Amino acid sequence: MARDNPGTSADEIWIHGRLVTLEKQHHSINLHIGLSKTATTTLQKALFRTHSQIRYLGQYVPSSTSMLCETEAIYQILRPLLWDTDQPVEWEKMGEAIAKQFDLSDQQVVASWEGLVSRSVAKNAEMFRRVKQAFGNCRVLLTLRNPLTRLPSEYIENLKGHFIKGIHPWIGNLPYISMDQWIERASSAGHLPNMLSYSQTIEVAVKILGKENVAVFLFEELNENPNIYFKKICHFLKIDPTEGLALATNQHLHLRRTEGELEFLQNLNRSPMKRLLLKMAGHKKRRRVLDSQSDGKPATTPEFSTTWLQHIHRETAKGHRWLEDTFQLPLSDYGYPMSPNS
Repeated sequence: MARDNPGTSADEIWIHGRLVTLEKQHHSINLHIGLSKTATTTLQKALFRTHSQIRYLGQYVPSSTSMLCETEAIYQILRPLLWDTDQPVEWEKMGEAIAKQFDLSDQQVVASWEGLVSRSVAKNAEMFRRVKQAFGNCRVLLTLRNPLTRLPSEYIENLKGHFIKGIHPWIGNLPYISMDQWIERASSAGHLPNMLSYSQTIEVAVKILGKENVAVFLFEELNENPNIYFKKICHFLKIDPTEGLALATNQHLHLRRTEGELEFLQNLNRSPMKRLLLKMAGHKKRRRVLDSQSDGKPATTPEFSTTWLQHIHRETAKGHRWLEDTFQLPLSDYGYPMSPNS
């Protein structure tokens, strides 16, 4: 791909022999905010991290922070904008830091942490306002997935994370709990409302940033036609879709847990001594042990009780209807809980 051909302006680049004019704004940023369990690892590692027209702020490089930012300086810029939204921002210093760390190249700046959307709507609203003020323009993208399939997948992933790193203390002391126990404890700990509030966060993003700066994609469409899915994302980011497809197609970088691994966790419930030994061994050892239990059979998706099915429908149906109408998304076709047409 040739760039900066003679006679072109700073706002134009050549893509496969064709001159393209980009709509550029000073220090604009793209936020990929979720959802989890929607092939986010593939986006982050295969597309965002490697595409030549993206500057990815969340690269997987050694860092002194837990957020795995590109550099410590980038983390210090993003921390009060994305995470510490209850703390004041020193706007003059923020402006100086951004001017120092970001130039006006033709690369699209992308920050990606899928957990951002699974927070309170008020916290995300403040995040959008701060990022827009800091960068001048903010664009948001996220991928939805039917909660009736996404939550069971997140449940299985939570069991893994809790066993390896103990990152979900609300799950309890045992490495395995049932689906209904998991959702009950997530609700009691105050996490479930945030897991289901993505529609409200998107609505707030539209109000603060403008609908043209918000893009919603579907995990179900990724499964049906990955090429179209990745091409849509590339078009929204204004990056070369041919390069994007070459990088992302047929990449599956976060493998699903298996029946053997879940059976291993269930058996650990009955072995206090083995649990103690594994706890003392450290998370790297626990990861190796769990991975060694894989039998290649994808874990069976557990089912919700009727009570929780009704709860999920009640909490998400209205938002799904708004999303379908606002973004012309075929959520009904994919079985999303949906309120009747008004």
